Amino acid sequence: MAWQSFSGKVIHGLALGKQLGFPTANLSVSADSIPDNGVYIVQVNFNNCRYFGIMNVGQRPSIHLNKLSIEVHILDFSGDIYNNVISVTPLLLLRKEIKFDSLDDLKKQIEADKVAAIEFIKHL
Repeated sequence: MAWQSFSGKVIHGLALGKQLGFPTANLSVSADSIPDNGVYIVQVNFNNCRYFGIMNVGQRPSIHLNKLSIEVHILDFSGDIYNNVISVTPLLLLRKEIKFDSLDDLKKQIEADKVAAIEFIKHL
C-alpha cells in the first residue's frame, strides 16, 4: 500500500520516548494527512537530508492517553529539531497500535520494531 507524504512541525511531547531510550519527534499535523493508527517504518526528510525511522500514530493506550499523537523515532539522528518542519513518508506498516501491560513490555516491542525497521531498510 502506498501512503502520502506529510509534513509536520516538531513540538514538545511528554519525553516518554526519551525516557525509554527512543527519543521521538512529536509532530503537529493535520489529522486528514496521516495514515491509520499503527506503527510504521518511515522515511524522514529534514534539512535536505534523508533519514529513516519508526513512526507511531495513535492514542498511546499503554499510557492511558486518549489524544491522537504522531511521533517519529529517527534512526541514527541526534540533535534539537524542535519547531522545525520535517517531511515523513510511511513505507511499511509494521503493526497495529496495541496496549502493553507495562512500560517494559512497550520498550521491548519498540526495540523489536527498530530491529525490523533496520532489516527492512537494508533491502531498499
